Amino acid sequence: AADWLATLAPLIEDLHQTAPDLAVRRWAAQSREQLWAQASAERRALLDQLQMLLADIQPGRRKRWRKQLSAGVDEMTLGRLLAISARGDFGWDVNQGLLGRTFYRAQRLGFRSWRWLHELRHSATDKRQAFSHVCGRVYRGTLRAPSTILAELAQTKVPGEPVYMPTEDGWRPYLPLPDELLSCIDHSKGLLTIYSAEGITAIQAPRSLYGKLKARWLLTWRFSDYAHRRNWQEGSQTEPTDYIQAIQQLGFTVRLQHYPDEPASQSLQARLDPAVSRFFPAFLPLADPVFWQHLRDYFFSVYENSLQHLALFLALMSGLFFGRHWLSNQRVRRARRRIPLVIGGWGTRGKSGTERLKAALFNALGSSVLSKTTGCEAMFLYGYPFGDLTELFLFRPYDKATIWEQTQVLRLADRLDGDVLLWECMGLGKDFVHVLQRQWMRDDLATITNTYPDHEDVQGPAGYNIPEV
Repeated sequence: AADWLATLAPLIEDLHQTAPDLAVRRWAAQSREQLWAQASAERRALLDQLQMLLADIQPGRRKRWRKQLSAGVDEMTLGRLLAISARGDFGWDVNQGLLGRTFYRAQRLGFRSWRWLHELRHSATDKRQAFSHVCGRVYRGTLRAPSTILAELAQTKVPGEPVYMPTEDGWRPYLPLPDELLSCIDHSKGLLTIYSAEGITAIQAPRSLYGKLKARWLLTWRFSDYAHRRNWQEGSQTEPTDYIQAIQQLGFTVRLQHYPDEPASQSLQARLDPAVSRFFPAFLPLADPVFWQHLRDYFFSVYENSLQHLALFLALMSGLFFGRHWLSNQRVRRARRRIPLVIGGWGTRGKSGTERLKAALFNALGSSVLSKTTGCEAMFLYGYPFGDLTELFLFRPYDKATIWEQTQVLRLADRLDGDVLLWECMGLGKDFVHVLQRQWMRDDLATITNTYPDHEDVQGPAGYNIPEV
């Protein structure tokens, strides 16, 4: 199976991504998952163990897998194997408890308020007699592996049921049903994870009690509308993302992700089918026209701004400003740690000539050298190990010097994998010198040429103040 996987996986994944027929894409995803399960002896044994454990569970019943037996089986592996098992069978729900995992075969039917409202709104003389018309699907697990075959071939009058889509040869089990959203609200943590051949659909219900009650009420009141949005088809007047956007507005968080790559096999790299990911926008507010309308009103209307908006704007800009500087400092410090030897050049006069002498010395010793000078013309020298030194101009925008250019030189020396970095101090003020030496460069060695009173207006006034700087 491993050889089959190495040979067929790239071809299958190509079909999964680019086949013109969507049904072929669904079959390719199912085939990839089957190969994934059979490629490992451990997964084959676990799949056989699961099938033996679950074989005698009747639909609507449950069975516990003791904790000692399920130890070491991670949730993702279990979910993928159950999705394979449910391909031609009933779906599975799994709950994790203190004593182990409990498996439920198929959903349970129970009272649903939306069904009662639906039947109350739609009276008819052809309804089945002596039969309860207030039942709906109730899902009991936080992990679901839905069946791929149990769907309505012809849509009935009861909304919210899985409806077979001929173009995809399935009912899109990767999209949560409205009943699954209601069951997600019922769970204590409000989490539901759906495993299918297309990937993992993670659902988080609203966290607050008010949010849960509001979502439950709106789902119950507009159940038919949400069910209709889910059954989107080509040629519809709405966008594929309409359903996810609608439930997102209820407070749900819905995310689809592909299965991780197989560490032992580069050939098996599962990716999301574009025909599937189109239902899950990456950032839902950007796809909402109301969002852009509000944004336009905010920026182009003088009456839309308040002190709260100003405070928020200042907070965001301050965070951007200080965050950018913090990130720049972290990059500088990482680059400095990777350079073996840094030697600074200090003094009032003669620094550039001294830097060139030091560069020639280390170049003659066979080291990889980068030397920066900031005299009359900003230059830097670079030489490969046992190679000639090359002299290059240091570009300064608008011919203005700034100590931030030192960070660029330092990161350049790191990227060039230099052995020795020689640099000439360009700061005059005490604060600039402190940043350059104490925070960024932290010289291993240094040369001081002299301390003439050439900059007493900045470093003075007394002669002893100049060497202090």
